[in-house]
Amino acid sequence: MVNEVDFRHPAGQGNMPFWMDTLCVPVYKHLKAYRRRCIANMRRIYKLAASVLVLDSALEAIPMSCPAPERLIRLSQCSWQQRLWTFQESFLANDLFYRFRDKAIHFDALGEEAKRYAAALGSRGKYVDFIQKAQNRTTLGCHIVRSHTDSILAGTKAPGLRWVAYLPLAVGLSSRRTSRGSDEILCAATILGLDLMPFLNIKVKGLDDDVELDDDLWVRLDQELADRRMELFLQHIGQFRGDIIFSRVPRLQQEGYRWAPRSLMGSTNANLALREFDNENRAWLCRTGESIGLGGEVCWVPST
Repeated sequence: MVNEVDFRHPAGQGNMPFWMDTLCVPVYKHLKAYRRRCIANMRRIYKLAASVLVLDSALEAIPMSCPAPERLIRLSQCSWQQRLWTFQESFLANDLFYRFRDKAIHFDALGEEAKRYAAALGSRGKYVDFIQKAQNRTTLGCHIVRSHTDSILAGTKAPGLRWVAYLPLAVGLSSRRTSRGSDEILCAATILGLDLMPFLNIKVKGLDDDVELDDDLWVRLDQELADRRMELFLQHIGQFRGDIIFSRVPRLQQEGYRWAPRSLMGSTNANLALREFDNENRAWLCRTGESIGLGGEVCWVPST
């Protein structure tokens, strides 16, 4: 299937080499150091890949002959769109292909088909917005966050402006799920181009020991690790839109962070109290602690 993809970047002769997390990331306990190295290098792995090929059973069940709206709807609802770790695959991809039963198609080509279909309906006086909504679900926030993050990493924007990317990143993560909550910030930090080692170095007593834990204890310890990683993540961003304090989601309990969502997954934009920018609400930011938020009090500062 990889060899059949019409890559925009020619790979030369022979088989196309590929990376698949479930094959390439070590999982055995005695290889834990190598697993950490793989996770820390995820951004580099996907940024340097020629393309990303999406394999999902819901997509591979239908042929390319199905109408574009059906393929787009299936794409917007498939499990690949709901898993945490696949978010960075789509976000960091230079080119993105989706595999259907008989062939793969580039995301741009699928989007153009959907536009033509919607235009044809519009010419007959029929307006259907679900096509655009389905397409937005697959890309919402990616272009904004990617452009902003690339500018920061290139040095054309200050790292203190990471808060601008927080809203679209939150929206992108809101529909995602994972069985290990502590992985959320590893994914988010990868997307924003942060060094993952400080997050990987956070230890929770009992969680990293080579002993079997009952389910309830494992969940509690993993949540503790997730909370501590979230606090460090908030420190790196430094300041936030003021309306985040009105969110209707579970919050961190550590002093100085009780205004912050405990997780961005499984929420809605409304519950996060994050709105589109406008002249009324863009004038206020809340800052964690002092310069980058070391657990201090929440204070208010006007943006410039």
